[in-house]
Amino acid sequence: MFNPFKVNWQVLGQLFAIAFILLLGPAIIFLIILNRGEL
Repeated sequence: MFNPFKVNWQVLGQLFAIAFILLLGPAIIFLIILNRGEL
């Protein structure tokens, strides 16, 4: 049978991964720019 609970967990995992990348992406780029600016 189709188990929506398992699919929901997979969707939540993907959403968390996307949010994680969207939040850390700009932060990492910002730190790299600061490091290059200090050099």
